[in-house]
Amino acid sequence: MPQPPRLAAFALLAPLAGVSSATAAMAAEPDFHATVAEARAAAFQARPPVAQLSEAGGFDQRRWSVNTFYVVWSRESPARAPRYVARRQIGGRGAPTTELWADSRACPALIPALTAMAELPAARPAVPGLGRELRTVGLVLDGAHHTLWNSSALTEDGKAVVGLEITGDIDTPMAKWWSETQRALSACWTPETPSA
Repeated sequence: MPQPPRLAAFALLAPLAGVSSATAAMAAEPDFHATVAEARAAAFQARPPVAQLSEAGGFDQRRWSVNTFYVVWSRESPARAPRYVARRQIGGRGAPTTELWADSRACPALIPALTAMAELPAARPAVPGLGRELRTVGLVLDGAHHTLWNSSALTEDGKAVVGLEITGDIDTPMAKWWSETQRALSACWTPETPSA
């Protein structure tokens, strides 16, 4: 039975109303959600992760990645220095998950990449009709979905530590940061887990 004209029009407009194809891709990909949760809970050398960028969807709906970042402190006294480790898990429908690593000792580009993450502009809650309003809404049709999670974010005044999770499409500052970070780290990834 054909849809009434109003419902057909609604069905055609749904993608323009914020229903991204990435949502459908992620709903059909349980391994993605399980990997995100597992990675946030997994310690590396007894250190919990400090941040994670996950991405799904986009033009290749079958692919996703979960990128988790760690700070590992040297045990040598008195000069305890941090090093930074990234764990990248890549998967997709019908494909096994691949795990890759980067370590700031062999990949110095990891340090400015994480510095740039720490300098991303703050996002603030919004209520339509109250406070600052977005004057123009950009239309994003690629369906890419990014989530940035940080266990130790700072409030704008720097007086409190909070948990942070931000989601958005390809037009967000975090998505632009991640695009630049992927290029910067492209030669760093290795299947071997970093040593102590």
